Amino acid sequence: MSRDSGKNIKFSIVICGKDICRAIFQQSTENNSKYDIKFEFLGNPFQAIVYKLFNTTPETIDVSNDTHKNISYHSGSNNRQVVIHIKDDDNKEKKYTTLPLYHIVAPSTASRVPLPLFKMEIPPIVIADAKKYNKKKYHHILNADDCNTFEVYIAPEDFKSEYYYDTWDSYILMPQFLLPFEYFATNTVISNSPKYKYFISQRERLAQTVFGSLNGMKLIAVSYYNPELKSDKIGVTFIENKFSNEILFNTLYREPLHDNSCAYIGNSNIKNLEENLFSFGNYKLTNYTGTVKILKASNLSQKGKLRLAETAQRYRTRLLSALKGLTE
Repeated sequence: MSRDSGKNIKFSIVICGKDICRAIFQQSTENNSKYDIKFEFLGNPFQAIVYKLFNTTPETIDVSNDTHKNISYHSGSNNRQVVIHIKDDDNKEKKYTTLPLYHIVAPSTASRVPLPLFKMEIPPIVIADAKKYNKKKYHHILNADDCNTFEVYIAPEDFKSEYYYDTWDSYILMPQFLLPFEYFATNTVISNSPKYKYFISQRERLAQTVFGSLNGMKLIAVSYYNPELKSDKIGVTFIENKFSNEILFNTLYREPLHDNSCAYIGNSNIKNLEENLFSFGNYKLTNYTGTVKILKASNLSQKGKLRLAETAQRYRTRLLSALKGLTE
């Protein structure tokens, strides 16, 4: 893991020795608890893809004359909304396009689980045409010759996945790394997602890589190779992640019932949220309004069981309210 004690960390995405992208992860100049990111594409063609809350149809913002353009993620200091811009560094007027995203949660050291930040897909033609990477001492390299898709999350530096895998959170983190990045905005499981087909089959590789750490926060990449990428541009996907925790905590996860069966992962809807049923893995919570009953939670203390129930109830209520708001 690369660590930087200053105000920023610059990392390079390098595939097969080719220079694909530079990203600068930095603390906000206005608020040290906030974090900004700037993406530089080094003349490689790119486009931005956005998913709005509970909408499975993405919007693509095509970038023409992209030689001098970049993407900047501004974390919303001083109670301002998080915004993501496409900027032209070669334009004296510094003109920019704001991506149509309005419900984004900024990274925070108070987060319990990794927050979805962005996804990057690099098709073969871009790799072939990119320039050779010349190593710099101050660059931190995300070198992934066998991958072309990166889903990047941000988490507090003291977040330890091995700890969570030994407690109830393991059944929450499992869907997080198995489900497509877009799911945490759409709340819809799409069965033919390339991630299902290729990430699962490549699990012998490390599922997640910590590749940057800066003053209390760290970046985690979930990477895999998707042979179906046919675009001629790098795709950078951002989502409205306001309810990503609520969607994650209410994901329906069932372990295989016998050796020949498969695990089931599905999204919650208004019906099962209204039924006061929240179930994943070996845990089952029922009867929120009365006595909390938690079955088969053998690894949890009584305090842990109550904490789980309170968290689940809070996230269930929020997600139910948001989904109902769509139908009113």
